[in-house]
Order: sequence, then structure tokens, then C-alpha cells
Amino acid sequence: MAILNFNRILQWTDFTEVSTPRVAGLTAETWAGFAINFTARDRKPNGMRALRPSAVTVSVGLEPGKSWVLRGSTVPILLRHEQGHHDIAAIAARQCHDEALKIEADSDRTLLAAVDTLARATIALMQQIQKVYDDPGCATAHGANRTMQLEWAVRIAAAKNDPNGRLTALAACLPPILPVLLMAVRHVL
Repeated sequence: MAILNFNRILQWTDFTEVSTPRVAGLTAETWAGFAINFTARDRKPNGMRALRPSAVTVSVGLEPGKSWVLRGSTVPILLRHEQGHHDIAAIAARQCHDEALKIEADSDRTLLAAVDTLARATIALMQQIQKVYDDPGCATAHGANRTMQLEWAVRIAAAKNDPNGRLTALAACLPPILPVLLMAVRHVL
């Protein structure tokens, strides 16, 4: 299994510093994603074509030119939020990798099309979850809601640390009671 940059820790030097926000109301934005590449395919005993596991590489990446931070806003709590975006991309990369290795097709052309369809669908789901992660109504409000940021950090870490962790673990808004419980737990600690 080759997933490059899965555990990468972001630094502010990964971001372009800007003097005016590129998106009104934000102090930073992370463009994270992944790409799948493979160099060889195998013919299975059943005659079907499949990707050769040792020849599949998925790279998690950050687009530094598109990832930016507002000058004077390089604080640790914001960087932890932006790290969450990278980690969501890492979970998507692993999911795409694992699912791609399960694909079998009757021809190379069909195999390539199936892998492309899988990658596009996984990227689309990842992008939806990135939006949910930032949502002010049910999630972190771009990191401004610290209680929800803590809850999402736990959810993202759980999915990332579970070898079978999938994007679907992050797909829904949290029930309103969870932030209240988290605040109670934090108060006791």
C-alpha cells in the first residue's frame, strides 16, 4: 500500500500569506486533495483485469498556490483546523486506494474507466465533507466554533487512525446534544 503524505503535518509555510482574504469572511483556506496513479495491471486467474497492488500509489496533496492564510492570522488553533482539511483528504485517498484494489474488469479500458469513476466519486464526496466540516450550522464554522472543532478533530482522528476508516464516518452533522455534552466534559476536566 502506497499512500504518500498520509500523515503530513501542515505548517504555515505551506500556505501563501495574503494581505486581504481571497474569500470574504475567512482567514485561511486549504486546498487539499489526492491523485491515484498506477503503473501495472494484472490478469486474475478468472481472466479479469485488476490493478497490481504494488504498482498503485495515491498521493495526498496540498495546493500551496491556492492554500492561503491572512497575514497576522497564523495561530495554532487555525492551523489545527486547516490540518483537518488535509486529514479529510488523506482519509479519502486511503478509501480510493482500498476500493481501487477491489475493482476487476474484463479489459484494461474498462478497468481504467472504473478507477477514474471511483476517483471522481471519492473526490466529490471528499469535497462535500470538506464543506460540512466548515459549515457554521452544524460543524466548525471554519474553525471558529471551538467546541465543534474539538468534536470534529476527534471524529477525523478516529476515521484516520482506523485502517478501515471511511469518509462516511464524517458525512453527517453532529446531533445538537453532542456539543453540550462536550462542554460538560470539558468543564469537569
